[in-house]
Amino acid sequence: MSSLRKIPGFIFALLYGAVFIAIFVPTVVPLGIVKLIRLLSRKFHRKALSFVVKLWARLTLYLSLSRVRIVGNFSPPPGGNIVYVANHQSFFDIPLIMGWVDPKVGFVAKESLFKIPVLGWWMREIGCIPVSRKASRRELSAFERMKKFLSAGGVLVIFPEGTRSPDGSLLPFKSSALKPAVDSKSTVIPVTIWGTKDIMPKGTFAISPARVFIKVGGPIKLTGDLDRKTLAEKLRRQIENNLSELAKSS
Repeated sequence: MSSLRKIPGFIFALLYGAVFIAIFVPTVVPLGIVKLIRLLSRKFHRKALSFVVKLWARLTLYLSLSRVRIVGNFSPPPGGNIVYVANHQSFFDIPLIMGWVDPKVGFVAKESLFKIPVLGWWMREIGCIPVSRKASRRELSAFERMKKFLSAGGVLVIFPEGTRSPDGSLLPFKSSALKPAVDSKSTVIPVTIWGTKDIMPKGTFAISPARVFIKVGGPIKLTGDLDRKTLAEKLRRQIENNLSELAKSS
């Protein structure tokens, strides 16, 4: 990996993009097959979708020639109404969580991403929810959709920082991001990510191989006694402690 780090990031990004397109453009056909499976069996559709998502996510990280290590033992809990709360360092956080934590997750994502061909279809298929960054009726409507999605057994990932950290340090948590989890009495699971910022830092399209660490905390079953602000502070403190620990391991 040391020799690969000497390749300029923009050249590596071009090579990565070429291989990525060569591998994933042909998956348009399997996407259609997975959708057809849904008409025959919703249970088998969920398994098929999870398999394809996990494969896509892991290949996305492996193509960057990065090494991923999950710290501790973790397996996704059965059932649904689960919210993974994670810090946000890079666009690669999304395939990292899908590939190594839980392939069943949906994401809260910007509306504009749903307009991208194939990607937008995929995001809807796995349960992603579009949101606007503006405080408006549309945003409140998105919160209501999240609540209904979770109450029906959905699984979501939320980045309460609201944006990617430019240097990997933890930004303030927006307690409003946790409203759907609190309202739905979800099981909340903290996820700490370290190293994806070195694959693709915020503000650049350059890609470089990196060592990536991810640590999943114990589940927190929400009750009426825990408000959003207290929950945000508790999660942020735990993730910040884990970041210090993972930084020392890198």
